[in-house]
Amino acid sequence: MKGHGDATSLDEVRAEVADRLKLRYPEIVDAIQARIEEAVPNPRGGDPAYKEGVRAAVTAVVGYMLEGIRQGPEWNDRLPAAAVAQARRAAWAEAGVGVVLRRCLSGNAVLEDFIAEEVERGRLPSAIADHLRRTQATLLDHLTASMERAYVMEEERLASSPEQRRLQLLKRLLAAEPVDQEEMGELDYELDNRWHLGAIASGPNVERFLRRLEADFGAKLLLVSAGGCDWWAWFSRPRGLRVSVLERNLATKPPNGVCMAVGEPGTGLVGWRRTHEEARLASAVAMRKPQRLTRCADVLLDVAFMEHQRLTEFLLRTYSWPLASLHKHGAPARATLRAYFDHGRNISCTASTLKVSRKTVEDRLKAVEKALDRSLNTCVAELDLALRLEALGCGAGLDSQDE
Repeated sequence: MKGHGDATSLDEVRAEVADRLKLRYPEIVDAIQARIEEAVPNPRGGDPAYKEGVRAAVTAVVGYMLEGIRQGPEWNDRLPAAAVAQARRAAWAEAGVGVVLRRCLSGNAVLEDFIAEEVERGRLPSAIADHLRRTQATLLDHLTASMERAYVMEEERLASSPEQRRLQLLKRLLAAEPVDQEEMGELDYELDNRWHLGAIASGPNVERFLRRLEADFGAKLLLVSAGGCDWWAWFSRPRGLRVSVLERNLATKPPNGVCMAVGEPGTGLVGWRRTHEEARLASAVAMRKPQRLTRCADVLLDVAFMEHQRLTEFLLRTYSWPLASLHKHGAPARATLRAYFDHGRNISCTASTLKVSRKTVEDRLKAVEKALDRSLNTCVAELDLALRLEALGCGAGLDSQDE
């Protein structure tokens, strides 16, 4: 570490500590998420979409805290949007503001441990260590106040909104709780003898986009704001619905910043519930990799492995991490594999996409086989999944060198 005698050097030390912590960013995020899930269990149980919302909030807040450490205790920037959105989701999930605040405190304690490690590693004097603790405490005050304010405002909005009764009714239906015919009439949506396609959407002007899609898709829309920036939607028709029709519609009339996660079509009340559950699973992937449309049927394996860290680690250790031994840490090999899989393992199309020769593609694939010590034909599905999980940031906090 540099000298730390005057105000200028104090700024330099803060910046250096922040930079060292930033190098451990994925490790810090994983440690915080593990701690808060252990100390303050998820109020939504095993809901992967809610869990990914927590992760997005943790990731954003860690960045916010590290920037605050760099800037000093007088810094007071706006809380990241992902954190505010998760506080609103917690209000919608009726988690209780206490859960939100306890999770903030648990996560802050983990960050405090990481800061202490850097203080010890840099052999910083107690005066600077105290300054860093005061800075972190000031940031924590601002964080908890902002999270509490966002939660309470969303709670008050829900309590006064006519949509709240509608939302609670849909929750009861999804939970298979009894609902009478009069209440069902309030939905203006027929469940029996209809095909349903469930979606979870977010983004600017999402409500207007979904209502336009209702007309273009030729289907009846059931729509409700589900807290934060999420909307639950169902499309229904008396005859079959096809996701491919929706995909073509989105391709010809792309939404501006709207992301949709969808399930598979289903019939009747059971199908209505199931397609929503599938959309919820798909939204866990969409939160990590936002795109125009995320279809549950395309990401089922991704979701399954995201929920099992040890399986993910084994998969990455076996099929992804060995690629780091190749040229440029395996970046060209990964790009080649991704194009190779996207084009149905057609070498000519892969070469054309990458603008390289067939021989270059063949040489890279042979190098991959050598690094993995196995033929690609024996592990196509596993390698494809490993690359997708890596792109989603899974395993980012794991140590790929601790063989």
